[in-house]
Amino acid sequence: LDKSGLLKELAVFLSNNLPSLDIIATVIGLASALIDNVPLVAATMGMYDLTEFGTDDKLWQLIALCAGTGGSILVIGSASGVALMGLEKVDFLWYAKNVSIGATIGYFAGIATYLAQNALLSSMGIGIGIGGSAASMAALPAAMDAVPMPSHMMMDSVSELAQQAANLIASVPPAVPGL
Repeated sequence: LDKSGLLKELAVFLSNNLPSLDIIATVIGLASALIDNVPLVAATMGMYDLTEFGTDDKLWQLIALCAGTGGSILVIGSASGVALMGLEKVDFLWYAKNVSIGATIGYFAGIATYLAQNALLSSMGIGIGIGGSAASMAALPAAMDAVPMPSHMMMDSVSELAQQAANLIASVPPAVPGL
């Protein structure tokens, strides 16, 4: 599909007919309810040039979220759903009646949360890319200080948080006695 140019044509078609990349990613996620998300995302990688949209670009993050969660809207959209059908004998109509509506609500709520988070952090001058720029990373502590938090949730430093996590882990009894 990529070598034939069909994926590029599909990308151009989607870009020309849908008003934003956010909606395009949402449509790709909805397609993953019918098409396995791994080949779908692989095909999407052929649609959008990595030089234009870097590996930590918002587009790829949103496609990963949409394709990963959109596959749960229908039981046939994910490997785990197909396994559920085989192992637990869940049929398509039962899943559609009992799970699909909640999965769809969760799908759109996840997208809305991601977009709201992105808008909030962008308004603070912080990108949410995986690598992040040096300026964004330097601005993170100040941005975190600007977020109102109850005093019982405050941490003096990252090392204090790490120490509390280590203490919590040490306090959990081993699953097998004597270990």
